[in-house]
Amino acid sequence: MFNKIGILGLGLIGGSLARALKKYNYETTIYGYNRNQISLDEAFNAGAIDVKVTDFSMFSDCDLIVLCCPVNINIKLFQQLLPYLKENTVITDVGSTKSDIYDALTTFVYNGYFIGGHPMAGSEKSGFNATKAELFENAYYILTPEPQTPIHLIEEMEKMVTLIHAIPVLLSPKHHDYIVAAISHVPHILASSLVNMVESLDSPRKEMYSLAAGGFKDFTRIASASPDMWQQICLANKDSIVEILDVYQEMLTNIRTSIDQLKKDDLYQLFDQSRSYRNSFQNKVRGSIEKVYALFVDIKDETGVIASIATYLSNNEISIKNIGINNNREDFEGVLEITLVDQQSLTKSKQLLRDHNYEIIEN
Repeated sequence: MFNKIGILGLGLIGGSLARALKKYNYETTIYGYNRNQISLDEAFNAGAIDVKVTDFSMFSDCDLIVLCCPVNINIKLFQQLLPYLKENTVITDVGSTKSDIYDALTTFVYNGYFIGGHPMAGSEKSGFNATKAELFENAYYILTPEPQTPIHLIEEMEKMVTLIHAIPVLLSPKHHDYIVAAISHVPHILASSLVNMVESLDSPRKEMYSLAAGGFKDFTRIASASPDMWQQICLANKDSIVEILDVYQEMLTNIRTSIDQLKKDDLYQLFDQSRSYRNSFQNKVRGSIEKVYALFVDIKDETGVIASIATYLSNNEISIKNIGINNNREDFEGVLEITLVDQQSLTKSKQLLRDHNYEIIEN
């Protein structure tokens, strides 16, 4: 048990973590630090933190320190913390890349352990006002301990993650960065590139712009993300992203050859293989080229809540195409994802669920 936890950065992730620890009764004293005094006061007044940190020496008794700022700021904060860290303090973070902060922290000498963290949950909102204790419910929470990290500390981190209703996953830092490059970073790059390609190819009359809908809009939705954030991610995870882009570029070259030389068997295998793999996913995920009528709902992790929603929609003659838990919520909020058959069903479902006080997430 981490008896005292320090959280540096009380924005969406850090503030939600503090709220979750309090809501689910992790028996600890939470020390909170935020450069913005207003957010710090809000967190204290909301009961998310027990102690407002005004001097880093106040972190000297903490067993766990959570760095919840961008990597470059986290590194500066860590430098300021170094003189006050007690022996065997566990340091963690919440960033979407891991190798960069590991490389930075290895340049410092300290008698503690770094267990990187990456909760796969988020929102387009920011600041303490956007925080909620339920943010991590049924979301994957990746932990990247070092080989020398004692097992009991890893188990304690897993216990804490499980207590806030997230799902702990253990990976090495390098493997983590390779995975997120493939399933998150490169897709964002491709979506942005495709949008820019269409803009560059469009005529002055903007026919492409006018006709772009359905699959194109669903496929490229993630291109609306923050350019500042994705610039930093590309720089931080350069090696893995470049490696996967090379693989993708080779595949595109092969596909171009198959089309140009009318290799119908190769083309059939391309689409058949991708369809089979895509259809094997447990949940329908936003981003396929077909039009997706998906509804995201914030729900509490309580017995029977999914069945209640499904029954309610069914009783109102709404056909559900698929329903499941959204474990990776970095791009789209909402714990429960419901896929419906058409736009009319989607619109009707939103209204019905809102009438019953369910929070619908507009992505």
